[in-house]
Amino acid sequence: MTRDVVAVSPYTTLGELLKLFKTSNLRAFPVVDERERLIGLISIKHVYKIFESFGRTVARYFGIVESFVDKEIPSNIFEVDIPVELSILIDVEDMMDFSPLTVENTKTLEDAYELMKKNDLQVLPVVNEGKLVGIISLFDILYFILKQRGMIPR
Repeated sequence: MTRDVVAVSPYTTLGELLKLFKTSNLRAFPVVDERERLIGLISIKHVYKIFESFGRTVARYFGIVESFVDKEIPSNIFEVDIPVELSILIDVEDMMDFSPLTVENTKTLEDAYELMKKNDLQVLPVVNEGKLVGIISLFDILYFILKQRGMIPR
């Protein structure tokens, strides 16, 4: 579990969020209120949905080649210059999952893994009475297992 969690506010703008995705190499962030209580989760999938909802208009506005218009947005979306209007008018609150699955910090690693597996999740916020205390990823679980088996040098 990662305890130094990079979290965002519901008022983080799309432009700020894209920059954070780019610089952190993370693909999901917990969304917290001013008291550090978990109120949602934002992932790259949520951002894609925003671009898909604008369809042809966004594709033309960004100057994306016409052949991409009826297909998914190119994977290098982070290299696209976001128009100022779009990057400041859309914020995390407009895109986030308001009721993400979580795991209490009293649960076992196996409990977290089962919940992630059952729901096809890559990350899972860890909470203590609603307050965000960490985040666990499939990588964290895999690393723990391999380290226990002596497959990762100390």
